Amino acid sequence: GRALRMLRALSFVSKLGFSIEDSTYKSIIKNKDLLKNISVERIRVEFDKISNGAFKKDAWKIFYELKLNHIFPNI
Repeated sequence: GRALRMLRALSFVSKLGFSIEDSTYKSIIKNKDLLKNISVERIRVEFDKISNGAFKKDAWKIFYELKLNHIFPNI
């Protein structure tokens, strides 16, 4: 659902070098608590994609800008 799309946006940043549109960025900030509903297995798959992309530094930078590390404190 919607929560998984938030992580997928970061996967696309990492893999393809995309930027996140302003409205999408704001939506992630507004809805980031939904990320708590994603299964650990799905989170692991998306984090692997983020970690292995050519633009992973950009993706992780956005991850921290969005303060998603507050949702996933073990990252």
